[in-house]
Amino acid sequence: MSLTDNQLKVTELFDARLAVAAGAGSGKTHTLQHRVLNAFAENVIDDIEQVLAITFTDAAAAELKSRIRGMLRTTPPFDVQALGVDRAWISTIHGMCVRVLREHALELNIDPFFAQVPEEEKARLYNEAHDAVIGCLPTELDDAINAISFKTDDMVKSLVEIMEASPLGKDAVQVLRFPPAEQLLSEADKRLREARVYNPSWEPEEVQAAHERIKSAIDAGDVTDLQAAELILGIPYYERLNTLMNNRFKEHDADKEAFYDAYDSILEIVLQARLNLSRIHLNTIIELAGLIFDEYQSRKRRLGYVKFKEKKNNKGPPTGGCLRK
Repeated sequence: MSLTDNQLKVTELFDARLAVAAGAGSGKTHTLQHRVLNAFAENVIDDIEQVLAITFTDAAAAELKSRIRGMLRTTPPFDVQALGVDRAWISTIHGMCVRVLREHALELNIDPFFAQVPEEEKARLYNEAHDAVIGCLPTELDDAINAISFKTDDMVKSLVEIMEASPLGKDAVQVLRFPPAEQLLSEADKRLREARVYNPSWEPEEVQAAHERIKSAIDAGDVTDLQAAELILGIPYYERLNTLMNNRFKEHDADKEAFYDAYDSILEIVLQARLNLSRIHLNTIIELAGLIFDEYQSRKRRLGYVKFKEKKNNKGPPTGGCLRK
């Protein structure tokens, strides 16, 4: 099969960067094999191992190797290079990465006989890692997980997948920070006291009970972020607090502006506590995902596995290739 004018340009240009857009059935593989042959003919390369051609699937890589081997065999003096086609860097991106890792296994401190994790094995290993971690959680983390009212399994699994896909590992998912428990409780206590100063008879029974619990926690000390958030959320939320405030204000002449400032601050603290509770739950999920990630990686290493997301079908972007000298 002859080459079109554009295909011929692709096979002959070696002194500049080249990008080619080509659709299905346009002769990409045919053009690439001629480009490799011309690279030998023009002394751009002198060994087949200098060729780097990355394809989307294993099947496409095998087809390209086969065609290049066949063309070299029938084109002296390059026929000797046909014997080394299997050594050429013609593979999927994952195949290339596997080869690099194996060739530098000792430097990287990994098992050179590692294997890629089969999809069915991946699910089994993850489930085993999950169950092992859940079965021996520290008490504090176990309590924090039990305090979460929604289902977390899918979220934890997604976080583990993010950690596994990133070169940063666990650091790819950052723990959220928020004001310390003592600071939030002290601010709530301060604002509740101010509201009562500006309107001594305002503090309704519901608010007073919540305030007493907050003061007791401050006196006792050593309050966790979760406990602090739950204590502050014991203060009636916006609609109920607003109703209580309005009902009292109709009966008492007070410094309205100062009272409203303190009241608004109480609402902000309650909202902050709600936000903190969400962050606490998310941090708990992140911590759990990190433990499962560590256990999952440990189990893979013991079995000599390394994971790449290899695409197994033949559908995908057009085959691409370049030359490595």
